[in-house]
Amino acid sequence: MTALYIVSWEGSAGKTALCAGLSARLRGEGLKVSYLKPITTKATVVNDRPTDADAELMRSLLGLPATANALTPCVLGHDASAASVAGRAESCRQSISAALARAAADVVILEGPPNIADGAELDLSPATVAQTCDAGVIVIADYGSDSALDKIVSAAGLFGPRLIGAVVNQVPAYDFSYSSDSVRALLKGKNINVLGLLPQDPLLLTVSIREIASQVGGLILNADEFADELVENFMVGSMSLGPALDYFRRKNDKAVIVSSDRPDIQLVSLETSTRCLVVTGSGQPAPLALARADELGVPIISVRQDTLSVLNALEGVFRQTSFGYPRKIERFGELLSEYFDYAALYKRLNLKSKIA
Repeated sequence: MTALYIVSWEGSAGKTALCAGLSARLRGEGLKVSYLKPITTKATVVNDRPTDADAELMRSLLGLPATANALTPCVLGHDASAASVAGRAESCRQSISAALARAAADVVILEGPPNIADGAELDLSPATVAQTCDAGVIVIADYGSDSALDKIVSAAGLFGPRLIGAVVNQVPAYDFSYSSDSVRALLKGKNINVLGLLPQDPLLLTVSIREIASQVGGLILNADEFADELVENFMVGSMSLGPALDYFRRKNDKAVIVSSDRPDIQLVSLETSTRCLVVTGSGQPAPLALARADELGVPIISVRQDTLSVLNALEGVFRQTSFGYPRKIERFGELLSEYFDYAALYKRLNLKSKIA
């Protein structure tokens, strides 16, 4: 059995996406693949047990059993026992080792916590977990994050020879060739293998209508069956009626944020490529707009806040969006097929396809 640990210095770097993409590719090679998230710090309680959304997504993708905590053997922040720190650490190590032994797969992909420092208080940082699991390590970083390359170099110091290589995600598409050459040169100079440089892709930065409603504390009034559709852009409907149609035609697959006292703008926006309306203020959407939205299958989100407050609430929402949508998973796999060095990975891990 081979263990491969995917880590990052921060959340939303692309760990889960990389786990999903690599899993799909390895399974396509005829290899049996399993998954663990040895340390989780962001579990929520569902049906009286801690549940990690990333682990649940991977469970679904790989068809793994739904045994409680099978994929998340150490849940930090939800331990109700009065055991000592040393006792908790030893318990976690034993749970991780037992979960890894149960995996019974050719490759077990391990996903790290949001930050490489998480778990350090119990001597269960990803570096320690990698040693415990005898795992090779890939560090992934978001090109646009602060000091992304410095963090990759720091990871090389933490993991030493266990570091197989680095993946740099979200490299600007408009400057991809230059940025890629610069990154490769810098990391090669530090003896760090670059396994992948992945360009920004608009689809991967989309956000669902349901996520928008949750972010702004809004209520979906209609067409709930379309609430998992993905939004690529936001536009604000605050102009006069005359130029509105041309304005809204500038962007596709958008959410339009518009005041409840502008029924004219609500109706005009629905005649363009609009995924949803976010109607702000104390009023309700115009009956004609609601009827037309129903006809088109466009959800309307009602929010009591004003438009400026809604915009503030949505700041950064595209960077926090969930990866767990089939279109996103498929697209990320396509990017890996084009930009990830599978040959180098297989060689380092001594993996061979089982497909004749």
